[in-house]
Amino acid sequence: MFDFFKRKNSGDNGSPKKEAAQSDKTTQEVLRSFMDSLLPDAVDTLLFRASMAGADDGSFSGFERYAARLLTEADGGRLRSVAVKSPLDLRWLNSTGMFWTNFNGQEVGEEGRRLVLRTESALSRLALVAQKMEQESGSRSVGSFTEAQLSAFDDEALRSVADAAGEFFNCSQESNDLLSFHGVTGERGGNWDLSTRFAKAAESVVLPYRLEYRFIADAQTSTISVKISLPCPEDFPHSRFDAAEGKWVDCTAELPAQAAAYALRLVVLVAACAFGCSIGISRVVVTGYDGSLEGTPLISMDFARMAFSLTALEAAKDGRLKGRPGAPQPAQLLGLLHCSNQAVQLGEDGRLQPIEPLEVELSVPAAPLTDDTRELPEELQGLFQATRACELDVISPQDQELLARYRAIMDERDDSLLLAAAQLEEIVAQTKEADDARLAQAREASAAPDKVNLLYCENVFCRFLTSLANPDPAVRFCRMSDVGYGARSALVDVNRDMGDSESAESLCQEMLELAPTSTSPYMDLINTYANQENYEAVVEVCKKALEFAVVRSDISLLYYRLGYAFWRTGQYVPALAAYDRVAKDSPFASAMEDERNGVLNDMGGAPDGGYDGPAALRLAGVPLPPTDAAEHLVAMAAITLCDKGFPAAAAPAATALGMFERNDILEATAASLKAWVAQ
Repeated sequence: MFDFFKRKNSGDNGSPKKEAAQSDKTTQEVLRSFMDSLLPDAVDTLLFRASMAGADDGSFSGFERYAARLLTEADGGRLRSVAVKSPLDLRWLNSTGMFWTNFNGQEVGEEGRRLVLRTESALSRLALVAQKMEQESGSRSVGSFTEAQLSAFDDEALRSVADAAGEFFNCSQESNDLLSFHGVTGERGGNWDLSTRFAKAAESVVLPYRLEYRFIADAQTSTISVKISLPCPEDFPHSRFDAAEGKWVDCTAELPAQAAAYALRLVVLVAACAFGCSIGISRVVVTGYDGSLEGTPLISMDFARMAFSLTALEAAKDGRLKGRPGAPQPAQLLGLLHCSNQAVQLGEDGRLQPIEPLEVELSVPAAPLTDDTRELPEELQGLFQATRACELDVISPQDQELLARYRAIMDERDDSLLLAAAQLEEIVAQTKEADDARLAQAREASAAPDKVNLLYCENVFCRFLTSLANPDPAVRFCRMSDVGYGARSALVDVNRDMGDSESAESLCQEMLELAPTSTSPYMDLINTYANQENYEAVVEVCKKALEFAVVRSDISLLYYRLGYAFWRTGQYVPALAAYDRVAKDSPFASAMEDERNGVLNDMGGAPDGGYDGPAALRLAGVPLPPTDAAEHLVAMAAITLCDKGFPAAAAPAATALGMFERNDILEATAASLKAWVAQ
């Protein structure tokens, strides 16, 4: 990497210079340059320019010099070694004005992850410095301040992270635009209201370091418990300009204290966000972890509302929590917070020491769904056709030994279709015997035994939609063997490959009875009919499947197959309309474009005057998923189950709702509901 400090000292003593060739760039242009090319190239370009710039080179501004300093301290020159393992997609967020890097954390490893986040935070700090420059001068010019002055702006930004605590604390009387979806409204002050309010606040805080968080809101105990990530000491400034001495000083010895001071301010800000969710929240517990939510716990603080508002919040509002420039002093900041209980220990150098997180007893259980035997609220039992929460479980592990056997059969399937068919039929018979025994037991325990049926769901969303297939509220389900269902699906393919379409079709019909809200049995039947070139039947099956489709990839696949079936049956405009609804990033987007061009060729070109795609599909009797009925059921599951204290059941529905709405706040809420159960 380039070390421009060793090549040519900037010579910046804090005094403005008369520069012959002053840069006319703006801070926005410099920041955007990191997204105009691959991130490692953009970083190395700036560092190279810094290494070649002299102290009096006016074409290389104070802002660019400070950018190079931060990226050098972040070790940004080593990004290339990370980028070869995973693409680094840098984004400048409109919501906060900070930077966000999308990458695969598993592929780059922990060391690579920390390097990416250090670089990301260096850019976010630059963005905050740029905002301060514009506030002070009214200009975005990169040359409006010296590098030394920008060091002071950066230090102030790091000390000011809790300045907005008062604003967030007073948000409880604002309306919540995430309280209602698709005809379902959560309880004001209930778990869904609290959860979406907190997620909204957490997503909107402006911070120089990435904030990872998970939380659980419990209206019954008036408590919100939050887990947050804390930036590591090496992420903080390694040098700063000392105005009194008129020179740059090494402050690496202060890094642990800087990190601890930032952590304390961040805890206050997060607690204020939590208290600001509702006037009814009287207790907030915040626990911080080193580097990530999987890191070592370093701080855990339990705040009572009134004590917090009169001490820590006041210290944030009147500036005491900021402290003095260039003096981290975490011990003094800690004395301002006045917790009900805390687990915090500072070392001699100010470093936060490992601790045991405070225990938080809540009314919301953390049990996995399969272990949650509580009865669902009566108003939801008929809607979701389940009496107890555990009946909604469709993804917990089943017979792993049998699953390994099934996979071995599939690995050797092509060696002998006849042998594979016999082995799959054996699995079907074996699992059917076990399924029948469980079904008999469930029916014996039911007041309406003839209403209890076997059910397979290929994903967690399908379980909430069963009343769309059979609206009888008395119906209940017994989960069937996943492997048994998989063996049936594989057997359909084998039979079809052996030319036995009749057996394949018969098995598909059986699977539709077992999995009416899953896409897979419809796709098996679609493939079977397509193999027979019975495209009229394919159209009808696609229509039925789209009534239940809520996953984006499933919807695209069904429309893709529907478009081809319409084409082959001479229904050209509906074919174009179906192809139009295939996601452009789907695996079959290229094939879809080829087929769509084939439709246009057969038509002799696009229709005169164009066409109304949705209207054409509706006229052909094709649903436009997710349907209103499906969205209502998913919203009911997410909002009402969350309000009633069933986070494990609500989490997948909240995930689906986030997908419907393409809303980061809903997805963050879902992730926290899921994490509470997985802890």
